[in-house]
Amino acid sequence: MPSRSQRPQVVIVGAGFGGLEASKALAKVDVDVTLVDAYNHHCFQPLLYQVATAALSPADQPLFEALRAWRSGEAKAQHVPPYVIFHDRTLTEIATAKPGSRAALERINGVGEGKLARYGEAVLAVVGGFTG
Repeated sequence: MPSRSQRPQVVIVGAGFGGLEASKALAKVDVDVTLVDAYNHHCFQPLLYQVATAALSPADQPLFEALRAWRSGEAKAQHVPPYVIFHDRTLTEIATAKPGSRAALERINGVGEGKLARYGEAVLAVVGGFTG
């Protein structure tokens, strides 16, 4: 096996799907790989999750997680990303406000007429399971 200084150097510009696939393929080869990208796409989503949930009290966290689990199931059934159903920020507001009616749910940012019609009863059922 060649020493580090003798191995070929490969620079991949762009960490999109192509860049990541290239780096995965090159992981099996005896080369040094440097992946360069202007944005760190892969750390962005967890950061958004942390920002969205920062306002949650520990008491609201179980409801938020239940709402996320419900959303995940809906997203899988519809073959869409979870944020298409509701953003984390909206779920955070729902978990904090604990709406007990369609009218209260509609006042939450991110819940318009369409989402209220499509998901309102299911969301209220999840909330109702925590507010009794």
